[in-house]
Amino acid sequence: ITDVGTAASSCFFYIHQKSTLTKIAAVTHAALTGANAILSIYINGVLFADTLTVPFSGSSTGGSASANIVTSNTLTAGTVVEVRSDGGPSNVVPVTVALLLSNVV
Repeated sequence: ITDVGTAASSCFFYIHQKSTLTKIAAVTHAALTGANAILSIYINGVLFADTLTVPFSGSSTGGSASANIVTSNTLTAGTVVEVRSDGGPSNVVPVTVALLLSNVV
């Protein structure tokens, strides 16, 4: 995500095979100021229940946050997952986002 300090700033993932989303993680490219960044997950454009909070308190370049996904889900091949920021931080901060998927047979 190029800037979690801008509301609706996002990144997209194309899911190429049937799988389950099990974890989301983020690494900051700078310290956040002002507020946490809440990263929401959208599956094929629909808001998903789980989120990731990237805390501004104690944040730094290379800081990380992660969350296990607790809501049951199965992503079919061709699913598009979007991770979108709420724009909470008051500064420009790029964030690298990763999804952990488990294959469903």
